Amino acid sequence: PLREELASINQLSAFFFNLQHNLTMSIHMSKKNPLQGETSEQESAKKLRSYEPDLKITVGAGSSENVDKPKSGIAPEVVVIWHHSAIMRNHSNYINVMLSNPMKESKTYDLSFPDIKPSTWWKMMEFLECPMKARQMKVEDARVVAPFYDQYDFYKGCQLCNLVLEEYFIRSNKEARKRGKQQAPDLDLLVDALILADTANLHGAKKEGLKYFEMKFSSVTTPYGRTMFKEGHVKKLAPFIANETTLSNCFSGSTDEILSPLFPSLAVLRFAKWETVRVLESMVRCLRLSGTRCKADGDFFFEDSGFTSDRVGRWGGAEFTFEIARLKDDWVIYGKPIPEVDEDGEDIVHDSIVVKILWRSPYSESLILPPKDNWEAVDSLAYGQPNITYILEAEM
Repeated sequence: PLREELASINQLSAFFFNLQHNLTMSIHMSKKNPLQGETSEQESAKKLRSYEPDLKITVGAGSSENVDKPKSGIAPEVVVIWHHSAIMRNHSNYINVMLSNPMKESKTYDLSFPDIKPSTWWKMMEFLECPMKARQMKVEDARVVAPFYDQYDFYKGCQLCNLVLEEYFIRSNKEARKRGKQQAPDLDLLVDALILADTANLHGAKKEGLKYFEMKFSSVTTPYGRTMFKEGHVKKLAPFIANETTLSNCFSGSTDEILSPLFPSLAVLRFAKWETVRVLESMVRCLRLSGTRCKADGDFFFEDSGFTSDRVGRWGGAEFTFEIARLKDDWVIYGKPIPEVDEDGEDIVHDSIVVKILWRSPYSESLILPPKDNWEAVDSLAYGQPNITYILEAEM
């Protein structure tokens, strides 16, 4: 963990050093005519002091003719900010293109960003131009600035947001794998962070975010496994579940089914049902069958496919073992034929095994455990009235 933390610190330090170096070089290169009679250091220092902001940027609603006036009648906040064009060219490829091509803006050096609030613009510039502020960026800050960094091609800003979100998901993954008591995750923030990573093209962060949600959708632990998701979370994540293989493998259903309005509620219900099944199966490890008037009576122990026993009885002239499981949509009590053996005493393997259904419980498909009574005879030799008793693991 210490080595990973040091590597992360070195990565951040390199990012901030390059950022500060690029800003300084942009200012130094802004004057085309060198000052004669001075050293290069003196020239740079004098340029840095004398360079005046030459790019007018207007931010806030109302700074564009295409923005409608608010119905409330309250004038939106509009702020004019002067920047160094060389620095802003370095920050944003969008601004660089606007000032380089034969457009009105390249002559007037007057740009407008009506969709960016002044407070958001100041925050964007702080993170780009102040290494200390950039080190303090949080996920909540990235949620504010990343969409605009991406929209207006602020490459360094996108890099910083990607780094912050990527580290956030990595820490969350480590916490989720920790044994013992875990810190409760901020699921709302985690979901929004993945959506942000996708919409703002933060590929590294998105990759780590998908790892986190794949792990959580596959986790049966409580309370921070798949049962912690609410309908609103699943609704937001549905496009990822439908289109990302790492998540779609955690669910059964076609793309259309996953994107349907019913999917979020059904998914949450399935999570709850799976957990209920898991708890019941861990508690009820044995069924005690009685009333069949045959060798089927006795204890059945839980296995992956149902409840099995090793008792052998004759039914209609053939030998069977008995099992209780779901077959053909209902819980059934059936006989499984004893395998034939060859001359060497080895079982003869057939392509298919035909079981003999003895009793069926109609309309029991949705039951987690087989019902206690009300079994209907299927085979003509099934004379008894089966009754099942659940044996808890603690009683065994």
